[in-house]
Amino acid sequence: MPKNFERRFEEARGAENIEKLLTLTHETSETLNKKGAPVDPDCRVDIDKGMYPEKTIETSKRVVREFNQKWYKGLTEEEIKEERLKRSGEQLEMLITVIFNKFLGSDFVVVRSASYDDIRNKIDTLILNIKTGDIVCAFDEVGATSGYKFEKKKELILEKNRKKLLTQYGLSVDENGEIIICPQKNFPLFYLALSERNIKTAMRELSPSIDESSEFEKKLFDYFISSIDAQIKNLKLERGLHYECKKQLLAFEKTFKEFK
Repeated sequence: MPKNFERRFEEARGAENIEKLLTLTHETSETLNKKGAPVDPDCRVDIDKGMYPEKTIETSKRVVREFNQKWYKGLTEEEIKEERLKRSGEQLEMLITVIFNKFLGSDFVVVRSASYDDIRNKIDTLILNIKTGDIVCAFDEVGATSGYKFEKKKELILEKNRKKLLTQYGLSVDENGEIIICPQKNFPLFYLALSERNIKTAMRELSPSIDESSEFEKKLFDYFISSIDAQIKNLKLERGLHYECKKQLLAFEKTFKEFK
């Protein structure tokens, strides 16, 4: 097979896999909406569905616009989305959101953080326990499993757990049992890492239905669970953890058993 044809074939297959992942993300969003989770089609917390002052929301949107103008200068919002979809980090966030929603029970919802929190607080994914109304943990994803980028991410995550963690647009449950948007803090933060090669494999092996899962998806979920388990054990050894974070970590350790 000529190299240029092989390259075009791989590009076409890659585009198909991205389209499949995007479709699954949108279908997951619909399922989350039915559960009452206020998310947009990309499974991000939709800040327009919260009860925040208009000025606060506009300030947050301005932060996102300025960030996009800096990194995607001259592109429209639609073009920015297309460019982001080509990045392994974006693909990994979507993969994790789809897979965790497939495998976690009905008592949990897994959402991508609002773009503002992604930029300002470096938090990619939130897991809400519907029964308690608590954010039980958050993830920061990295498309590498070794090297400088990976080690730097680990250091940053540990440093965040030593301080008060905050998400301005978190989720909770009100007295009527409805999921609402509100600030949340002091939850443990973990990193989930996957190489670019395995991200591509995962996209290829994804079941095209949100109601079904492939063998590879199960293996990937187990891999992420093992990673979180190891990080819990490691964080318990840390003396510099913020006391509130340590308290939440111990509470999460009990909840974590429901993930397995």
